[in-house]
Amino acid sequence: MAGMRELILLPKRVEEAKLQIASLQSVFQWEMLEKMLGILSKPFNKYTPIKNENGNSKLAQLITQKGWRSSDLNATYADTKRVVQWATFEGSRSGDITALNEGVYYGQLLDGKRDGYGILYCTDVNNTPWLYECNWIQGKPLHGRYSWVQQDNKWDQYEGVLDGNYLLQGEGKMITEDGHKYSGNWRQGRKYGQGKYEWPNGVSYEGGWENGDYHGKGRKTQPNGEYQEGTWRNDKETGLHRYCRKDGRVIREEDYK
Repeated sequence: MAGMRELILLPKRVEEAKLQIASLQSVFQWEMLEKMLGILSKPFNKYTPIKNENGNSKLAQLITQKGWRSSDLNATYADTKRVVQWATFEGSRSGDITALNEGVYYGQLLDGKRDGYGILYCTDVNNTPWLYECNWIQGKPLHGRYSWVQQDNKWDQYEGVLDGNYLLQGEGKMITEDGHKYSGNWRQGRKYGQGKYEWPNGVSYEGGWENGDYHGKGRKTQPNGEYQEGTWRNDKETGLHRYCRKDGRVIREEDYK
């Protein structure tokens, strides 16, 4: 009878074991996140990072200081339908700004494709490193943030909705290591539509943008509150501009032909 009982219970135990394995496969492992962090400080493709006195690259420093995009990946993205695995990124040549080389990916997969949350590290054809922390759907980034390091070894970070070219599209924001900030609309990774740009010295511009330039009506404000308002075209003033005090009193007007 004991043997018969074991046979009856066996399918249930097998199913429980399968669920435990599936649950384990759907969990982000801290040691794998540490592995990704370590790769950021190693030569990768043809890019050799500049390191600080602790041996960390600029991207590794950024993640160490700010953390990953979600501080608790398992609490936020637990999903037994998807497995969490280390995989190879095949690269992308679809964008006119970002042509990405092969890289590494750690995150959720569905039917072998990036789907759910995942972290991608790669370089572009100019040997610039890119780090994506995004939600993905069928291999393409959906929304999240990405960081890259300029030639002067300073980082820029972007967050918002992404397009199929791995760039911001629609609402998003940017912040740089030097303290420059932008919040507003984007098109193919360039400032487009309405948005506000802030410089570290307290100057700001709020208004229209096109292809990353001031374009349309806008206002540039100084740290003391005085401002200039008018129309810009391709980053240059055009037409009548008013220069005003903080309380709106006009200081002068200037017509840019």
